[in-house]
Amino acid sequence: AASGVTGGVRVFGAGKVENRANITVTSTNGVNPAIDLIGSTLGFETAGTLAFTNSATVDSNGGGIQDSSGVVSSFTNTGTIRADQGAVNLDAGSAGGEFNFSNSGTIEGRNGGNAVFLDVESIGTDGRARFANSGTIIGQTGFDVEDALLIANNTGSITGAQSAQGTFLTYSIASGLSVDVTNSGTIGATGVGSTALALFSDTAFDGGNITLDCDPI
Repeated sequence: AASGVTGGVRVFGAGKVENRANITVTSTNGVNPAIDLIGSTLGFETAGTLAFTNSATVDSNGGGIQDSSGVVSSFTNTGTIRADQGAVNLDAGSAGGEFNFSNSGTIEGRNGGNAVFLDVESIGTDGRARFANSGTIIGQTGFDVEDALLIANNTGSITGAQSAQGTFLTYSIASGLSVDVTNSGTIGATGVGSTALALFSDTAFDGGNITLDCDPI
């Protein structure tokens, strides 16, 4: 696809998949993702077994790259992802206790859409979700986590949230959760009344650990 792709792509399967095609999507409803990662079709199940890499440019007026079925165990971006309705939205609930996210490229959530949202709340009580950013993320970056260990390391730039909630946040924190955030890069908030780094809980926090190791945010 040297000249690029102008329609959405659906990916099903296990193992390693790399997108090297530039994809531009302008959907009539502005909802459909440019790349849809699915974990089941025609009775076949591959949840938590896909290592996905994007090394091209993905641009969409809907969603960017989406996994709503827990098929992805690791996600790597070295390219550029821009979308209006969430650039990267991943459900890692079936990742078998280990999920890895790495960005060294650019991810941008336009028009108030999330840049990155990772749902790792069902990864398991001994699960580990690892987030590493050495690139550029523009827009809100959020995690929905429960009973797992979230290890986040930012050496790049995470900026641009217009939401009052914050730029880099975790929520739905439950008993037993541990959050380890290391920042030697930039985490910044530009929205009126917004917060750069925020932790939220919709349940009583009891027995977990929060570790923050940050240079000036």
